[in-house]
Order: sequence, then C-alpha cells, then structure tokens
Amino acid sequence: MPYAFDELEDLLEHVERHNQMSPSAFLVHLGDILGDDEDCTEPSYQQVAEALLGLAVPAFVIPGDNE
Repeated sequence: MPYAFDELEDLLEHVERHNQMSPSAFLVHLGDILGDDEDCTEPSYQQVAEALLGLAVPAFVIPGDNE
C-alpha cells in the first residue's frame, strides 16, 4: 500500500492509527508501494517515504515486484 496515488490517504490513516495503537518498536513494509499500472518515479517514492516518516517508529521497506 498504496497501490495507487489515490490510496495515499489510506496509508496516512494507517500511519496515524499505528502511532496511536501499536506498541511495536518498528514497522516493516513488505513492498509494492505502487501497483503494476503506476510508474515508480522519484516523486512517487518521495510521497510514500514522507508518509512513512510520519510513523513514531522506524520503518523498513522491502522492495516488492513492482518497485
């Protein structure tokens, strides 16, 4: 997530919910930050990175098959 730019708001909501409810020390994103039909451009990576920087814990992103 997000698989498309219109899902970025959902990611931001997940980040907020994680900050409020999760006792975890870190988060691992299992890849596919964009879907098959999205171009993986520098700005798209930056948008997702900025969203994940909102986490209260470190985030580690494992590249998926769409990166």
